[in-house]
Amino acid sequence: MMDTNTIARADQASALSHREEDGDYRGLVVVLNADWRVVTCRDGMQWILQKYRGTKNGMARYEGRAFCRTRAGLLRCIGVRCGEVLPASLDALRALPMVLVEERA
Repeated sequence: MMDTNTIARADQASALSHREEDGDYRGLVVVLNADWRVVTCRDGMQWILQKYRGTKNGMARYEGRAFCRTRAGLLRCIGVRCGEVLPASLDALRALPMVLVEERA
């Protein structure tokens, strides 16, 4: 039997969006600063560096700017494009695996 905390987490996860461009996308990895974030693509094959593009129908929208399979490539793209990154976000990025390996069903 599931406890109520597990049920609440499952309900929250199902309420998140499956669309990568949505502000509440369920694949969020880390917010870098006010304009940039990193998500995992819906197929789990790559990280996507996204830039904030404003709102649509009251929801935040993001646009993919770089698509990376390796942590080194992702960090390189972030360094070139994103400006200052929050220190806690850098720690989270350094903790990512060296290569994003897609999960096979």
